[in-house]
Amino acid sequence: MATDNISELRKLLVLKTIVETGSFRQAARKLNVTPSAVSQSLASLEKNLGKVMLIREKNSFRVTQECTELLKRAEDAFSALNGVLGNKVEKLAIGRLDLGSYESLAMDILPEMLKRLKQDHPKAKINLITARTSILLQKLRSGELCTALVTETDETKNFSSVTIAEDEFGLFSTAEIKNSDYSWDELKEIGFASLTPGPDGHATYFQRFLKSLGSDFKATVLSDSFEVLKNAARSGAAISILPKRVGLKPSSGLVELIQRPAGHEIELGKHKILIVYLDQCDDREAEYIAEAVRDIYCGINNPE
Repeated sequence: MATDNISELRKLLVLKTIVETGSFRQAARKLNVTPSAVSQSLASLEKNLGKVMLIREKNSFRVTQECTELLKRAEDAFSALNGVLGNKVEKLAIGRLDLGSYESLAMDILPEMLKRLKQDHPKAKINLITARTSILLQKLRSGELCTALVTETDETKNFSSVTIAEDEFGLFSTAEIKNSDYSWDELKEIGFASLTPGPDGHATYFQRFLKSLGSDFKATVLSDSFEVLKNAARSGAAISILPKRVGLKPSSGLVELIQRPAGHEIELGKHKILIVYLDQCDDREAEYIAEAVRDIYCGINNPE
């Protein structure tokens, strides 16, 4: 049987599984591939056929008459495919996963991520490393990791990546400081807490944010951990520069300040959260992790 024919039959099998399970996510789980791979397979099939198989609706889909007729005609082909492939499609089989995550997000994401990994890949051996982004990128370069969840830096441009989310920076303090309605000069007297520059300085987007705070802006507390910066603000020891995801979390006990130096337009920039991976690693693994992390992240930050 020609390779192209087998490829088309695989796409038909994906369509059949979507219809049988009633959802793209359940089809992906049954086939052991990513939901995005299921969507791409269906899109390719519909493009090749020139017909719509499924009509997407909010949180569901409707099967078209063309789809029903096609699947009925394809029953013999499915039997042939089973004979050739042993009832298998190309699967993502995770036997061992070496995954890195930067610290402040690890506490939010990793518990649910571990749960999903064990459900989808019960035999997988999982090695988790939490560290700051610069260390995780070093481990990627050395081959110790294949995939890592990191914050954007200038260095992440050297890796293949998938964007999970974008955030903005803000100034955060205790409610007591905010309610005191201090001027910018008075806030400077309290002091600011900021990320520690890396070997090559701060990431470009962070430099823009600092520049917008004025040429005389100086941090009195430096740390490479958002958790430390959050605690510094919570104690009242400093006003911390934090991603809004971190600073606005109810459990942080912090509030955002709106005071800015006179005559300065604040440059919020975009603080990206990325999945980065090595080209020689299985990109389907990165897609699977990205899909799961994005879903978990949205659930945490946009609860219904």
